[in-house]
Amino acid sequence: MILDITLVETMRNGHGSCRLRVASRGGPTEGEERARMFEMPRLAGPGGKPLREPALALSRVLMELLGGTLHAENRVPSAPGEGTAYIVTLPTLTK
Repeated sequence: MILDITLVETMRNGHGSCRLRVASRGGPTEGEERARMFEMPRLAGPGGKPLREPALALSRVLMELLGGTLHAENRVPSAPGEGTAYIVTLPTLTK
């Protein structure tokens, strides 16, 4: 799997933030599927197998506890279906 990783630090009004973008060519998601991928999995079917892994939901909760955000967008904004980018934004410490 090939990943594109970008890290950008910004400063506005004395408050900084760090933005990490991790993009892959696989796993295109759109609309409702993208909205649901950050939900905690529910048990379904015989044996109670989860519908999806909890990693993204737990990651979002952790980012929010740290004062940040986590969301997904198209890897290439002008070309839906070409992969997914996950964006983490966290506040940075100021002196």
